[in-house]
Amino acid sequence: MQKAHYEVANHIKELGLAMLAHSLRHSLQECFVSSDLTSYMDCLGVLQAAQACEILIKARIAQEDPLRIFIKPPESNHENLNIESLAKAGNTVKYSDLPKILRKTTGYEIKDKKKFKDFGELRNTIQHFAVPESRNLTQETIEFIFCVIEPLINEFWGLYATHFYVENPLDTLGIFPPNYDYEPHNDIFNILLKSNVSFLVSEKYKDQVEKDRKNLELIVMAANFITGLPEKSLCIGDEVMIKQIKEKFNLSFCDAESLQSEALHVLHKNTPYKKWRIKPLY
Repeated sequence: MQKAHYEVANHIKELGLAMLAHSLRHSLQECFVSSDLTSYMDCLGVLQAAQACEILIKARIAQEDPLRIFIKPPESNHENLNIESLAKAGNTVKYSDLPKILRKTTGYEIKDKKKFKDFGELRNTIQHFAVPESRNLTQETIEFIFCVIEPLINEFWGLYATHFYVENPLDTLGIFPPNYDYEPHNDIFNILLKSNVSFLVSEKYKDQVEKDRKNLELIVMAANFITGLPEKSLCIGDEVMIKQIKEKFNLSFCDAESLQSEALHVLHKNTPYKKWRIKPLY
């Protein structure tokens, strides 16, 4: 059983991580692409995030004992079990029961049980009925990944969810060759900060995250400064305003011009920029 034990757990883990990578890319696709072709991207993000979480929890349970992921384990002793017998064993534990089985098996508690439950219901609604028009699927998927899945994979295997977006996790898993065409989006840190989502930061990306945080903090300060001007023309390129920003933030004219443009953009778009997660993360 030892070989089957290892193969089952490892296979489930790699499948779950690949699903997580695809969920991130589908969920965040609309941040980079504006097209009718992406109309179901956010839905796919929900389905894949829920499935990734389910698979990864089962992977951790299977590391201890693959039989525990089944509702009714096969009637055989561990020595006689193999992949074929496990495949014929029947239904595995359903999504809603996984936190309890995980806790009994490993002692690990899901960080946000309500979010876990609610997201499972959202997945079922989309998969079997319709897309809830009043829900921000991208935001909810991001929150689920970084509030539920990331703490789990970090605790179990020392992994970070952001690495499955800025790097090529599929290549890491040996699915694609080294020359596979993959373009990472390091803007994920910007997106997470703007989404006001807490996330874990590895040493590898601390400098990048801090750089993005300080840039957003500066935009917030500039936007607040502009709204406080007694006489302001909300017009990109207004030289009087640019000079005021230049003096206020001790910038070159070119940098002040760029900052003015970014600040006015968030003001014109009525972006809830004051909610951005711009406080130091560490």
